[in-house]
Amino acid sequence: MTIINIQNLSRCQQCFIKALLELLEKKSFDTITIKELAKKADYDRKTFYRHFTKKEDILKLYCGHILQEMSTSIKNRGPLTFKTYILSYFEFWDKHIDFLYLLEKNHLLHFLGDLQDDLIYQHVGKNIQPEIPETLEAALDYSKYAYYFTQGGLWNILIHWIKENSRNVPEQLTAHILDYLKEAQNYIE
Repeated sequence: MTIINIQNLSRCQQCFIKALLELLEKKSFDTITIKELAKKADYDRKTFYRHFTKKEDILKLYCGHILQEMSTSIKNRGPLTFKTYILSYFEFWDKHIDFLYLLEKNHLLHFLGDLQDDLIYQHVGKNIQPEIPETLEAALDYSKYAYYFTQGGLWNILIHWIKENSRNVPEQLTAHILDYLKEAQNYIE
């Protein structure tokens, strides 16, 4: 599995992320102990607790970095449109499909799903559109509902996509979504 660039983290944090991801390939998340994690990272338990309070903190830190990379990828693509956002979203996850498979195998997709609204808003939305409110809760109702509708739809499609035996390429997924939205417009009064 390719690990994203985490060079801006402390060496200790990097080691714990790498250790957790390696252990997740062999064991379930629930069975990994802090002692085992610390040993794999070449640190002791005290060092773990200086940086984290629980294993989930490592996963959250890594997910935040993944989404920061997503924002950079989307930003570098050029002008942001609904189409380029959808395409960038699936192209990005296509590159990190092994991480998604690892989460699915360990029944941790919910972890990313639970965090995605806030993390994508913080790491992607604010980076791409700095003029939006500081927090999602501060956004106008219309903007919040549009955001949740979009993110919820993309998340559910992503979950279905990674479970498919023969996955569509990101361009096909984007075309399907846009075609559906165009078709749905015909049914709006």
